[in-house]
Amino acid sequence: MNEWEQTLDAIVATRSRALLEYAFVLTRNQAEAADLVQEALLAAFCRLRVSNDLADVEAYVKKSILNRYLNQCRKARRWRLLRPRLVARDLQVPVEDGVAAADSLARALGVLSPMQRAAFSLRFFDDLSVAQIAATLGCSSGGASRHLADARQRLARELSRQEER
Repeated sequence: MNEWEQTLDAIVATRSRALLEYAFVLTRNQAEAADLVQEALLAAFCRLRVSNDLADVEAYVKKSILNRYLNQCRKARRWRLLRPRLVARDLQVPVEDGVAAADSLARALGVLSPMQRAAFSLRFFDDLSVAQIAATLGCSSGGASRHLADARQRLARELSRQEER
């Protein structure tokens, strides 16, 4: 039996429950936690050099579990943002709803400064990156990010005000 196999057997035998509990605290789902632990162990032992020190291996596996969990959260968030764009176009929205939504958006866009409105339209209608927006507007990437953040906040406030009315 190779050294890495002995290390894997030892960590599974002694620390698998603790690793599963750690992953469960993150995911709050037993199946997802088990998947995370399995993927992290696989990633750790696919490397050419694995330490024989169980504490080092456990720390590496825990870090891998955390990173994989955070990546899953990012992917899920991106999917939630993209899903409305992927809805079938053949769904008919009542004309009144479309007109009301367009009117609400047009009024909300009116409260933005010109730079905020430009950054917003370049990002969400032209699908440009922050760097491309900065180049187009002639400002830094930080400035473009700030314009986008301010635009989102002001639009959210304005649309919620309109909904209350």
